[in-house]
Amino acid sequence: MTSPTTKELLLHGHTHAYDPLEFGRHHNEINVGLDAWHFEPVNEAELVDNWLHTAVSAV
Repeated sequence: MTSPTTKELLLHGHTHAYDPLEFGRHHNEINVGLDAWHFEPVNEAELVDNWLHTAVSAV
């Protein structure tokens, strides 16, 4: 598996972390595991909003 480019988003889970952006706010990775989202499913629109907000904040 290759690393995501700056225009791709890597969705991953099962890390037991409580932060959806556990690998740093400058990466294109979001933890979609239940631990990171208060043990509730997260929808696609919320993931994209979270990622875009983070990307803008990192600039």
